[in-house]
Amino acid sequence: MPLNGRNVLQLMQLTPGTLVGSGTFNQSATRPEVGSQLISASGGRGNSTTFVLDGGLHEDPYTEVANVAPNPDAIQEFSFQTNNYSAKFGGRGGGVVNMVTKSGSNGLHGSLYEYIPNHKINARNFFASTDDGLKRNQYGASLGGPVIKNRTFFATQIQDFKIPVRVCIDFASEISRQLYYGDVGIHHHSSGGVRSGASQSGNR
Repeated sequence: MPLNGRNVLQLMQLTPGTLVGSGTFNQSATRPEVGSQLISASGGRGNSTTFVLDGGLHEDPYTEVANVAPNPDAIQEFSFQTNNYSAKFGGRGGGVVNMVTKSGSNGLHGSLYEYIPNHKINARNFFASTDDGLKRNQYGASLGGPVIKNRTFFATQIQDFKIPVRVCIDFASEISRQLYYGDVGIHHHSSGGVRSGASQSGNR
């Protein structure tokens, strides 16, 4: 399933009875490229959701938001339970996000990908005079297989992204030393011309 930014926690919004919640903190503290992922479930607070990864608590104990989640190629199972979950997930009034990462197998499997959202092929906002200049390269790879057949396996993934942005240039003019000290009198250019101003040379 396509995910903007390839953040699996965006799948939480597809669960019935959930909406984007509010709170003091949100996931942009750990994933600034995807912004807020604070989801309220079944009327609970946005920060009352529990995040579990491979059986262990996967969240910041202070802010109560999710830690960085593995990329989608590393996830084997993803579920968001909003009610009637096991008592072992007790302690919160919201839902429970349970993620399980992939493990290796006797077969060697892998993937290689790159996603390239680019302003040259994206639609421009109707009211904008120019396009947004977006050019993002998000790429990675995954590999899994056996170390000892039928006994020991490995699985690894890597992902990176680059987001070049347009630099905003502010134009500013530098005042002369005379004007800085309040001298608004006549100032002569090297070419012999006269700069505009009252004939009050020496007044400060």
